[in-house]
Amino acid sequence: MLTANSGPGYSYKWKNGTFVIPGATDSTYTAFVSGNYKVEITFAPGCTVSSEKVTVTVSDPTVSFGADTTICDTMTLTLDAGNGYSSYLWSTGETTQTINVTTTNDYWVQVIDTVGCSGTDTIHVEVTVCSGIAGIANIGLINLYPNPTTGIFVLSFSDSKVESLKVQLENVLGQVVMDVYDLEAVDNFTGEIDASALPSGVYNVRVLIGKEAIITKLVIAK
Repeated sequence: MLTANSGPGYSYKWKNGTFVIPGATDSTYTAFVSGNYKVEITFAPGCTVSSEKVTVTVSDPTVSFGADTTICDTMTLTLDAGNGYSSYLWSTGETTQTINVTTTNDYWVQVIDTVGCSGTDTIHVEVTVCSGIAGIANIGLINLYPNPTTGIFVLSFSDSKVESLKVQLENVLGQVVMDVYDLEAVDNFTGEIDASALPSGVYNVRVLIGKEAIITKLVIAK
């Protein structure tokens, strides 16, 4: 809000550049668009002064959900458009600051701030079926826990016949996002894996024991 000096009998004429703003005749003015503003004040017949220009930049609200994401079907993802806006409209028809997501879809929100400017963002949420994932997933000789995890989990197994061990984390597209272990002649193995740098989502843990490959799902939920 722009504010001019006030006094008895003062009249005001607000301008954006050389354009006289219709109806802007109060001692204050709220700028809705960017520009160079000034005010002319008349305080006696024939006595008018003009203020220095003030540069105002009006930016649209910025909403950012980040990158598209994948969640487990046992999880609920909360999308938050941020606080302080006058109104919210989601693709689901909801009008709250946050919504809870449990199904695959593209989700968008439009927000409007207190001066009428709007902002929007869209995110794709993929929900994958992993209802069979337990707190400890036993896959043959493999133990993987906790699962879901916030990023740090333990991988263990016991097999005196293991000639080599290689562990990788893959995203849902099968792309390797983390090489964890590449060892030879191991047995009774227990190792803590820190994948906290990875975003929330569903990953494949690929364990190569000798020539045998075992793949299981890991859910990272932060």
